[in-house]
Amino acid sequence: MKLDYDLICKATQGNHQALNDVLRYYDHYIDALCAYEIKDENGIVRREIDLDMKIKLQLKLADEIKKWKELI
Repeated sequence: MKLDYDLICKATQGNHQALNDVLRYYDHYIDALCAYEIKDENGIVRREIDLDMKIKLQLKLADEIKKWKELI
């Protein structure tokens, strides 16, 4: 998927599919920000995603997209 000006404009105008596409575009980046490592009982280190933090970041991004104004 490509993040372009038209997609962002549609998202700012309230197009739900466009907003979902923008969130999907940033999904891996948000996962990286919300990741932490945990060691299980066998000593194996696993990477987990803090889902509460992920949802908060997604909501914050969605709110900021809705506020976006083009700079002239």
